[in-house]
Amino acid sequence: MKCALCGHESKLMQSHIIPKLVYKRIRSHKNSRFRSLDDFTKVMQDGEKRPMLCHDCEELFSSYEVKFASDFLDEYLNTNKIKNNISGVVDNYLLTVAWRILWDDLYRLNSHSSHFNRELFEEFCKELGDYLLSIGANNNARPPFKFKTYIYKLESLIKNKAIHEMAKGTLFGYSVYQVKDNSVAVIVYYAGLVFVTYYNYDKKKYIFIGQRPILFKGLVRRKIITEELQLQFYEMAQQYQKFMSPELQSSIQEYYKKH
Repeated sequence: MKCALCGHESKLMQSHIIPKLVYKRIRSHKNSRFRSLDDFTKVMQDGEKRPMLCHDCEELFSSYEVKFASDFLDEYLNTNKIKNNISGVVDNYLLTVAWRILWDDLYRLNSHSSHFNRELFEEFCKELGDYLLSIGANNNARPPFKFKTYIYKLESLIKNKAIHEMAKGTLFGYSVYQVKDNSVAVIVYYAGLVFVTYYNYDKKKYIFIGQRPILFKGLVRRKIITEELQLQFYEMAQQYQKFMSPELQSSIQEYYKKH
C-alpha cells in the first residue's frame, strides 16, 4: 500500500491519529480518561490508529512528538500554564497532528464530500503534507504563513463548569469550514487545551460570494471557535443523556477505580 504522506509503496504502520505519547502523558495524571467522540460510552485506553504511514514517515512524526512532550506538554500538565514562546519544533508537531486528522477526515471518513469546499480541504492536506516532508525530522524552522496554529485554554473560551467537567473525559480532532469568516481549520482538543490550525488559502483562487474583509480577525475567530466548541460539547451532552444509564455510570466508576 502507498504511504499517505510520501506516496511510496511500503508496509504501513498502525499510526495514531493523535500521538500515543499524548495519551501516555495525560493518563499519568489523576482522573484522566478518554472517550470516543462518536460513542461516548466507549472507554479508550489508547488512541485511534490507522494504516497510514510507512516506517520512515512514522519516525519523522515521532521526532516531533518527543520534543513536544518535553518542551511543552509536560510543563503545561504540571503548571496549567501555556508557554509564551512556542518553538518551531512544537509548531511543526502541531501541524503533524493537523495533517493526520485532515487526511483521516478526507480519505477514510470521506468528510466534506457533499460540500463545495472539498477541493479546498484536499489542497490544505496536500500542501501541509508537502511542507512536513520538506522539513525532515525535528526541525525548529517556523512554519510558513499559510499554516497558523493557535492554542487556547478551554477555560478561557468557555466559562461553563459543566462543560469543563465533561471535557475532562474527552479528546477529539476534526476539520471544519466556518462560513462566518470563510476559514478552513483543524480543531484538536485534549487536556484542557484547544489547538486550531488554519489554512490561509489563496483568496484569489477561491472567491466566495459575499466574502468581505474581517476587522479584528483574531477576536472574530476566537468567538467562532468558542461557538463551535459549545456546539460539540452540547451534542456530547445529548449523547451522554441518551446512553448513560445509572448502571453504566456505576460500571464506569468501578472501572476507573481499578485503572
